Amino acid sequence: MSIYKTSMASKQYIKPLGTVTLTAGPDELHVTNLDTFGQIKNMAVVLAGCTITGAAVLTIYGGTTTSGGTLTAIAAITIAISATTGVLQIDAEDIGEAIEQADLGPEGFKSLVVKIDGTNTDTIKGAIVINPLHERDGLTPSSVTALT
Repeated sequence: MSIYKTSMASKQYIKPLGTVTLTAGPDELHVTNLDTFGQIKNMAVVLAGCTITGAAVLTIYGGTTTSGGTLTAIAAITIAISATTGVLQIDAEDIGEAIEQADLGPEGFKSLVVKIDGTNTDTIKGAIVINPLHERDGLTPSSVTALT
């Protein structure tokens, strides 16, 4: 008798940000509608090729509506002056803790919002990478191993 183990790779959502020039307030980089997307395993904001002349704060928030609404900070990092890269990552546990702290109950967050607050005219480049918690339809095995 043979047992087959199939590894399935979840489809990643990757949203290139292109080149973003910062303005006077926190700049919204991306909103993920969780009603449409579903639950996430983890989310990362990867910045590269940045021109930062003053420290910038990159924050991921949970929102009470699909377009943002009332925001609760989940995680933040400060990108130092002259830095060219930065990475901020959250996972399902971070989101769950933020939901509990915000006392949202079973409804939880309806969106994840990424914002950056920095110096006017600073530029950033990067991407948002999201791994879904549940595997999606239409996946193909990434590896099949026969166990005997």
